[in-house]
Amino acid sequence: MVTNQGIFAFIIPSPKQTDLRRDGRYALHSFPCPDNEDAFYLTGTARLTTEAGVRARLGEQFAAERAHLQVPVPPNIDLLFEFDISRCLLTKTTGHGDPHPRHEVWREG
Repeated sequence: MVTNQGIFAFIIPSPKQTDLRRDGRYALHSFPCPDNEDAFYLTGTARLTTEAGVRARLGEQFAAERAHLQVPVPPNIDLLFEFDISRCLLTKTTGHGDPHPRHEVWREG
């Protein structure tokens, strides 16, 4: 979830949740588009967010954004992480096989 306060995700009990609790490093990338090779990529560190008010507010937002699917507020076993960004990459193309993709890179600091 992208909010004015940051990037957050509820992570279900899983190897990913274990990895984030242990180390915190992450990489997120976009799913390939059917009609081009545009891409977006983030890396950084995720940290567990335990503040009850933040969790409640974001849990309600999560459910509200998915109300048409009748998704409930995430249970407490789904841990809330905030993702700090240390690097971004945006690639724009004119379509598959573009010989000159345009890359924009942002680095923290």
